[in-house]
Amino acid sequence: MHRVGLLCLCLLSTSTQLCAQQYVGVGIRSGFANFFPAKYSSENLGYALPNPASLTIGKVYESSVLTTWLFGRSEIAVNRGMAIGVGARFYTPSNFGKSSYLKPFAECFIGVVGLPITSDVTNDREQQSVTFASIGISCFVSQLRSVDIFVGLLDTTYSLPNLRSNAYFGIGYNHFWTIEKKPKRIRPKKINDCPERYD
Repeated sequence: MHRVGLLCLCLLSTSTQLCAQQYVGVGIRSGFANFFPAKYSSENLGYALPNPASLTIGKVYESSVLTTWLFGRSEIAVNRGMAIGVGARFYTPSNFGKSSYLKPFAECFIGVVGLPITSDVTNDREQQSVTFASIGISCFVSQLRSVDIFVGLLDTTYSLPNLRSNAYFGIGYNHFWTIEKKPKRIRPKKINDCPERYD
């Protein structure tokens, strides 16, 4: 009887660990944000953020949260440089990775330019930081591939107070891989069938 109960416990533990799948994904995104420099109000320019790469890691079935690391080249107004930062993406708590399935998400990002950059106007060395918050929806074209459409606000801090941010619109593509953890085997305790001898 004890052995049957131990066997059921082993099967339950194995099935629970198999359900807690982990996904790792790599994505590419691109978008546009309009900036209106007060100093050059006659220019209404839209600056692109071309293809920042995103690395996504998280336990989806357990917490429905994917941590996203974003890094890539950005061209914002009079400055150009590398924006490196950390962000997080939160999916709605429902089944992840279904084909032809729409899944809303929200994400935030904060980053800085890796090296100080030179302004095209003043030739001064300037440090900038970037913050970004957005909401969007992922369309899973297959079980492990999704296309993102998102909108948000992109804010950039400069040493020159002549810029303000505007809305950001972008699209992206993500590819995921499943990491299957091997279940831990619970070894049953050895039961001594031989009765103890007393002399």
